[in-house]
Amino acid sequence: MADVELKDRVERGCLQTGVFSLVAAVEKIKKQREEEREEKTKRE
Repeated sequence: MADVELKDRVERGCLQTGVFSLVAAVEKIKKQREEEREEKTKRE
C-alpha cells in the first residue's frame, strides 16, 4: 500500500516539477526578450 502511494507521489512531483520548470523557462525567455527590446530603444 505504501509503495503505491509513494510511487503516485513521486509521479505527481515529477509532473509538477516539469510544469514549474517549463513555466520558469517561458518566463526567462520573456524577460530576455523584454531586456533586448529595452536595449534597442536605448540605443536609438
